[in-house]
Parts: sequence; C-alpha cells; structure tokens
Amino acid sequence: MRAGRAAELAALLVLMAAVALGVLSAGPPSVTPVDAPLSRFSAARALAEVGTIARAPHPVGSEEHDRVRDALAARLADLGFSDLHTQTTTGFTTRGGTPRAATVANIVARRRGTHSTGALLLTAHYDAVPRSFGAADDGSGVAAILESLHTLATGPPLANDLIVLFSDAEEEGLLGSEAFVDLDSLSRDVRAVLNFDARGTSGPSYMFETSVGNGALIDLLAANVPDARANSLTGEVYRHLTSDTDLSIWLHLHPDVAALNFAFIGGYAGYHTPLDNISSLDPRSLQHQGDYVLGLTRALGNADLTHLTEPEQVYFDAPLLGLVHYPAAMAAPFAWLLVLATALILAIAARRGMLSGRGLAAGGAVQLLGLVLPAWLALGGWRAIRMIHPAYADMLQGEPYPAAFYLLAFSLFTLALVVVLQFAARRWASVMDLVAVPLVVWSVAGVFIARELPGASYVLAWPLAAALAGAAVGIWRMGWHVALLAIPALVILPPLAMSLEIALTVNFLVGSTVVLALGLTLIAPALAQVGSIWRVATPLCVVAGVASLAWAEAHAGFNAARKHPDSLTYLLDGDSGKAWWISFDRAPDGWNQQVLGAAPHRLYLAQYRLGAGADSLLAVPTDVATVPAPAAQVLSSAATSDGRRIHLRVGRMGGAQELLLVAEDSSVRVTDVVLNGRVLSDSTGDRYAPDYHTSANGTVLTWFGVPPQGIDMWLTVHAATLVPFRIAVTSEGFPDVPNAPSPRLPAFMSKPFVPTDVTIVERTITL
Repeated sequence: MRAGRAAELAALLVLMAAVALGVLSAGPPSVTPVDAPLSRFSAARALAEVGTIARAPHPVGSEEHDRVRDALAARLADLGFSDLHTQTTTGFTTRGGTPRAATVANIVARRRGTHSTGALLLTAHYDAVPRSFGAADDGSGVAAILESLHTLATGPPLANDLIVLFSDAEEEGLLGSEAFVDLDSLSRDVRAVLNFDARGTSGPSYMFETSVGNGALIDLLAANVPDARANSLTGEVYRHLTSDTDLSIWLHLHPDVAALNFAFIGGYAGYHTPLDNISSLDPRSLQHQGDYVLGLTRALGNADLTHLTEPEQVYFDAPLLGLVHYPAAMAAPFAWLLVLATALILAIAARRGMLSGRGLAAGGAVQLLGLVLPAWLALGGWRAIRMIHPAYADMLQGEPYPAAFYLLAFSLFTLALVVVLQFAARRWASVMDLVAVPLVVWSVAGVFIARELPGASYVLAWPLAAALAGAAVGIWRMGWHVALLAIPALVILPPLAMSLEIALTVNFLVGSTVVLALGLTLIAPALAQVGSIWRVATPLCVVAGVASLAWAEAHAGFNAARKHPDSLTYLLDGDSGKAWWISFDRAPDGWNQQVLGAAPHRLYLAQYRLGAGADSLLAVPTDVATVPAPAAQVLSSAATSDGRRIHLRVGRMGGAQELLLVAEDSSVRVTDVVLNGRVLSDSTGDRYAPDYHTSANGTVLTWFGVPPQGIDMWLTVHAATLVPFRIAVTSEGFPDVPNAPSPRLPAFMSKPFVPTDVTIVERTITL
C-alpha cells in the first residue's frame, strides 16, 4: 500500500473510531452480578425488589397499591429503620392549572447519623399509572434505593441523618411530594435531595437537573460515580420544558436545598403503558441508578451539608475522561478566547494565500447546503414515513419502536451529503476556505451561548477549540494526524444528536441531523485527509443508511413485543340516559372496532371536559348500562355576601379511580376550599404551592383514587344564583352490556395519557 493511501486510511480509521467511542460510551454500564461483594450495588439483586413492586399495576386507590405500600414499609423495617411512618394525608396541587388531589400514603423513614450536619433525602415514587406495572417508572428508583440501603448497612454508619421517602401519587401531579414538603416535619431537616425516576424502560441514567449553585454537587458526582452521565446542557433544556418530577417541588419551594435529579429515558414507547414491566426493564439502567444512589449517599452522607452551594459549573461526560467540569464563569472568557484564536488563525491562513474570495464563497455555500439539505431530507423523509405508517400517530408523541434506526439512517445520509459537498467544492475552495466560515459561525455563536446559556457552552467550545487546533496544524502541515483533532467533535456531537432524539423523540429528527451537519462542516480539514477513499466510503454510508431504513421498515408493524396502543371508554350521561363508546385513536383498530365499527361517527361531547382533543372523539350509540350515578350529597349551604358556603360529600362508587367536578359556567369562581379536612389557601400564582384556584375550563377538582370513605369538601361558590356542576366518576373496566369488547389480543395495549379501559358516569348537580 502506497504511503498516501495508508495515510488516508489512517485518517478514516481515526474518524470512525472516534464516532464509535462516543456512541458506544453513551450506553449504560454493565450489570454487577448477584454474587458480587455486598459493598457494591448489584442490579441483579435489586431486580428482586422490582419484582415485588411491579407484580401488577398499582395506581393510587387500588388494592395492589396498598399491597406495595405495606411491602415497602416492611422492607424498610427489615433494613433497620426504626423511625418509620406512613404519612397519610390529602395531597393537593394546581400544577398545570387544574386543581388535583388524592389521599396519599407516603412511606417515610429516618436513620440518625453519628454527627449530623443535616439530613440527606433519597426519594422515588412507588405509585404507577393505571395498567402500567411501574417496573421502570418508578419501581427501578425504589429498588435502587432499597438495594443501596442494604449495601450501606454492611459498612460504617453515615455521619449525616438519612431520610428515605417513597412518595405517593407522583403520577397524578407530584401530590405525595407536595404533601411531604408542606406537611411532614421531617422535611424541615432536609439539606440535600437525590430523586430517582424514569421516562422509559432502558438507556443510561442521566443526572439531568440540579439545584442552583451546583458546584459542590458536581464535584461530588465526578469524584464518586465513575460512570456518571451528565451535562449542563440538559439543565438548560429541561427548565424550558413542561415536564416535572418530585424534585420540582423542592427546587421551587425550597431552593436552598441542594438537589440532583436522575432518570433514564430510553424505550419511550413503553412509557406509561403495560410494556413498563419487569421483562422490559433493562437491568443496566437499574444498575446505573444504583451506582448513583450508593456513590452519592456515601459521599453526601459524610459531607458537610451546610456548605453545598458553590458557583455553577459547566460539565459534560466524555469517554475515558469521566465527568469534565469547570466553573461556569469561565464560559464567556473561553468563548472570547476562541474568537481571538479564530481571527488569528484565519489571518495567518490569509497571509499564506490559503484563503480566497471565491473559495470563501464556496465554503459558505457548503456550510449552508450542508445544513439545509440534510434538514430537508430528514423533514421530508420523516413526513413520507408517517404517511406510509399512519399508525405511528397512535404512538406516544409519534415515537415508533424502530426510532433509533430511522435516526441512524438519516445520520448516515447526512454524513454522505456533507462529505460529497465538501469534496465537490474542492474545485473552487481550499481546505481552509471550507472551514473558515464554520469557524467564524461557531465562534460567534459560542459567545452568544456562553452569555445566554452558559451550561450549553461546552457543546460549541470544545469542538471549536479542537477544530481551531486542527486548522492551525493544517496551516503548518496537512496529514492524517489532523484527524486526531476532530476527536472532540466526534465524541461529543454524535452522542448529543442521539440523546436529543431520545429525549425529544423522533419529532426532533431534523434537529439531530443539523447537530451532526454542524459538526461535520467544522471538521473539514480532518475529512479532507480521507482523500480519494471518500469515493468508496460515501456510497457505503448511503448503502448502510438504506439498510438501516429497511430494517426500520421491516420492524414497523406491531406484534406481542411491539404493541399497538389504543383506547376505549364507556361514557354514560346519568341525566339523559345516553351512552357512548369513545376512542381517542386516529381510527378504530382490531380491538376497539368491535364496538366502534369500521367507520364510527366523530362527535364532540362538550358536556364532558376531556380537555385538548375532545373534538376528535370517535363515538357511536350503544346499549345503556345500569350504572348508578355519582352519589353527591349537599350537607349544608349557607349564603355569603356574593354566593354560598357549601359542605359537599361525594361517596365512592365501586373501585373509583377518579372523580371530576366541573362548573358548567367556567366563569364561576370557587374559593376557600377544604378537602377531607385539609384547608387550602386561595392561589398565590405559584403552581407548585398547595394553593387553590379554579381552572380556566371550570374544573373545580380532580380527585385521584377516591378513598373508601369518599370525599368531604367545603367550598365557597361566588355566584348570585344556583350554579349547575357536572360531576363524573371514572372506574376501571367496562359495564356488563351486550356488545362489550372481548379482551385485547397480544398485539394491542392501552394507550397512555388518555382515559381508556374505564367507565365514566356523570350527572349534573346544582350548588
């Protein structure tokens, strides 16, 4: 092999190895076996804890929920927690603008430290949504804590107090966490919180959110969890999303408490579905959660919890280096330094005649086309795929099971497009011409990002710094060694593109391809070292992309492992005696078509406040079941200056899952609410505080898991005349009617985030 071809091959191998290192290092750690020493966390041992929790679906108010509650309390007692209690109270929130409540049963335990500086709180929620087994969300978090407590018991006692909170009704609006923070005296002693959750069934666990002043926490994370996956970009992104976890209560109501949030987010198609079971849970994800629990509990359990607030840090995990971190105050100076370096390197290149006007124009065109064409291809391609597979619309946020292979296909197409553009432009542009515009764009953008979103600055800063070094070396002498300086971009940006798709779903496919394209245009000098091999490598990328696309298409259908989500609800209007079968699906499928028929009517049921999407219901008349109307009794009603003070009792109907009370006139104001003895202040505008206000659509209250004794309510209705209210009770299962559907076949499952597999009975009352 001639020397030139060997150098080209070396450059190609370096680039491929860098991508492989970045992508492969982004996975979860391997599982520690069951016979490992007790000083180490073992997911193999912790799976037994998950099995106890996820034996069956256990939503709030169910018998299985109570079984899990009692089993966890007994397990903590076995682990030597003598200071143990179940906090049973009313949890309440107006998070999301809708008043929500439940009778929560938080499991709380405390172990005293030898010379405590405060309490460390370990928390995960043990409730699950209906029909989900809750193995990942959040049996994994509970199991990780329990197995870590077992391991800690074999070592020396901690200096600080340790509080364990297995919170209830997290799925219904963080209600258990709210009740603990607001009502349990132990919450006053907490100085640090570690929260563990899941938004899927697999993947690495990310530390994705911190309290303000995270410097000391990041230092501890880097020092005590060797395989930590964390980056300060996620914190910048997460604070702009509407998602919340139990930690949100702490961050908003107790910002002085040091806090870290952890979750794994792969396997999104199984989130809040029957696929969240122990067989679908990746043990490696559980291992990662446990590594965090054990490492950080040992560290924080012996740290001075009164000195955990230090200046913010920029941080990211890198292969072989672990968690790289440095003060956020360095982000802006570093960005300006890179601007100066860009100006200097381009000035030297210009003096040496390596830049030209025509070449810079070609380089700018390559930069623009290198972003636009892959984005256009991804956008158009995904739209075409959605047209071919309309059933993808039934998946949660449209995320199909083979999403990773669609991402791989369009990533390979992006690589091929950018490489072809760069080598085609070599007719008019030098290598320095091609990289000059990206260097300027990245350096200018870096200054802006460092000022506005310092936590995200590393994404631009380190690939740019390495690219500048590559450009500087290229000015002196081009060669395969320039490819080495592309490694930072290739170990940071492809895994970032992959994690963004996982976090934001395949709907962010365009964004992922743009991230890749930006990185590829930045490393033009390194790509140039591949030489003529690109003529072979590029078609191979296209072939591999087509193969990945073909694999995704071959696995686009549904079966017992990749189930099709669907929905069906029986709604009975107790006033009119009318009933409907309702679906929230795009079209009937092989299960609910039994009662909906092949072409059901579309009907907007305005009298039932189902919120967004109510105007796309599928409904047909059906036989009316004999189901009693909700039992609501007005115990007293006294006139006030502008309305009435009312004492209302609503009884439980069978296995009631949910109760809804809505004012027919959404302008009616309700205040001074007392729920099962808990007095609620009128709203202060903080959606995390336990303050009451009626929602914009007239919803007075949604109660989850109606307790056996029912709900006792006091409320003041501000209206000059009597007001009609719609009261609805949701119960699991369908009534006994002639055309009730037979059980689902294995290829179908209940759809998340909509009422399904339930009977809803409603009636009007006047207050």
